Amino acid sequence: MSAGDRGRLPWRAGGLRRLAAAAPGNIALAGLSLAMAVVLWAVVTNSENPVERRTVETRVQVNGVPRDYLVAGVSPERVLVAVTGPLRDLRELRPELVLARADISQHGQAGEGQQEYTVDARVEVDVPRGLRGEPVVESVKVTLEHVERREFKVQVKPTGALPQGYEVEGIIVDRTDVLVSGTRRSVGDVQAVFADVNLDGQTVTFSRTVPLEARDRDGRTVGNVRLEPATVGVTVRIKRNLYTKDVVVNVRFRGRPKTGYTVTSLLADPPVVAVVGPLTEINQLAGVSTEPVDIEGAAADVLRPVRLQLPPNVTTSQPTVVAQVGIRAERAPGSVAVVPRVINLAPGLTAQLSTPVVAVNVSGLLADVVQIKATDITVVLDAAGLSPGTHRLEPRVTLPPTLQLEGVVPERVELTIAPAR
Repeated sequence: MSAGDRGRLPWRAGGLRRLAAAAPGNIALAGLSLAMAVVLWAVVTNSENPVERRTVETRVQVNGVPRDYLVAGVSPERVLVAVTGPLRDLRELRPELVLARADISQHGQAGEGQQEYTVDARVEVDVPRGLRGEPVVESVKVTLEHVERREFKVQVKPTGALPQGYEVEGIIVDRTDVLVSGTRRSVGDVQAVFADVNLDGQTVTFSRTVPLEARDRDGRTVGNVRLEPATVGVTVRIKRNLYTKDVVVNVRFRGRPKTGYTVTSLLADPPVVAVVGPLTEINQLAGVSTEPVDIEGAAADVLRPVRLQLPPNVTTSQPTVVAQVGIRAERAPGSVAVVPRVINLAPGLTAQLSTPVVAVNVSGLLADVVQIKATDITVVLDAAGLSPGTHRLEPRVTLPPTLQLEGVVPERVELTIAPAR
């Protein structure tokens, strides 16, 4: 150590003594500062997120139920829970996170043969961390009832419908018996246990697991019962028994149209229909006929809806079609004997025909042809400019507008012209 260092040691020792003397005051000041900081933090925190209280309603869960007993009722079933904590946490609190429990495991068993008894159970609550919960009521009354058990046969109930042409050949379940347990009243309400199987759209054999359901005599579901097992395996065997085939529609009619008219066509709309039936009958079916369409006295097309006449065991989705019977006026030939008339004969001359009449052949509607008379037809021989002698002239025929000329026999008529005496 140098002489200078030795000279400074007394000063250092004095500084340490002064610091030690001042230490108690500094420590007290530091503690006071820390306390004030904590208080300030608490004040600020409480002002921003104050502690509040919120009431939540929840259902009471019963624990510790004795063997062979079940809860028949809790009074009250729901209780209010006062939850205390920071406002922000209370705002985010979901009601389902607040649980109320009533433990009856320490309340003893019922007496022998006792079907029902009631106990008072203290309510305890669970709330999320950081919160504190207290039930508004301290206890609830729990009513216990002895479990009743009864066996039922599983009944399979098909729902929906198979497509046309398919049928259920058989149904098999892997369990035929089910044990129903619950209160005496609930089990007493059970009339049957069903397994519903939906058949919609099924065309082949299928298997599936189906839930069981207990129902009363009115078909309503009975609650508060337990089913063992809760499900069964069901196999439904499906077979095809009907087949589809497209066949032609044959239109039938009865009666006669008006005289002079005839049937020209038979049409159906649609002309083809799909029929369904057993394979043996479908294979023998080439077409289906309609009910007869009455055309008695008709002078125009007859159009009307008619039903199809199907063989036994054969069906169709379109049992009615529109039938049309085409009717037209009937054309026919005819022949009328007419006396020709000579015109434009020069004065002082006479004319003589080689045949007194000609046959005028016509055609037209039958009704017009059968009514034609000789007076309705004009046949003339034009002698204009002809001199005495024998001439072969082509007759000129005038007919009613409803008839057509088919020919004249003879085609030419000999006309002999001579001077008048």
